[in-house]
Amino acid sequence: MAGVPFFIRAGKALAQSATEVRLVFRRPPHLAFLGRSALTDPNQLVLRIDFGPGLRTTLTSQGPRPGTLRPVNLDLSFAQELGEPPEPYERLLDDAMRGDRRLFTREDSVEETWRILQPLIEMPPEVGPYPRGSWGPAGARRL
Repeated sequence: MAGVPFFIRAGKALAQSATEVRLVFRRPPHLAFLGRSALTDPNQLVLRIDFGPGLRTTLTSQGPRPGTLRPVNLDLSFAQELGEPPEPYERLLDDAMRGDRRLFTREDSVEETWRILQPLIEMPPEVGPYPRGSWGPAGARRL
């Protein structure tokens, strides 16, 4: 989709250790009848990949009193619902023995990856320093 912002935040010693895909939806239009409490964070859909894989949906919901809004988290733990998954190498070896190639990288994919990454390896961009425990360099905050 054109005009949809996309970014990757990665680093060592950041404020949080997580691997996730986060979809942040646009805020709904201002609802005049709700007053100042309508200024809330946007709805989000978060897919956790590591450290307790699962799904979190954060929605803005009307609070207990009329005219109040508050964020509500709906959480799903894949391990709780589906049982503990096999260890990564256990799964990989099982797939290899069964001839299932879906988790294995094809040669053309490896070649394309090298084509894309080679310029970055030859001329890496400048690294922005940041304090330990922060969310990254100052430029990352603008995102």
